Amino acid sequence: KEMNIKCRKRQKKIAFYTVDCRDSCGEIFVDLQSCKYQK
Repeated sequence: KEMNIKCRKRQKKIAFYTVDCRDSCGEIFVDLQSCKYQK
């Protein structure tokens, strides 16, 4: 949940997307986190 909060502060649109897909596709949430760390 901490990561989700950090994502919300940085980019709200992606945060909402991850929250929607987190239940169905947890992998997408992980992918977005990886992309943010790389950037």
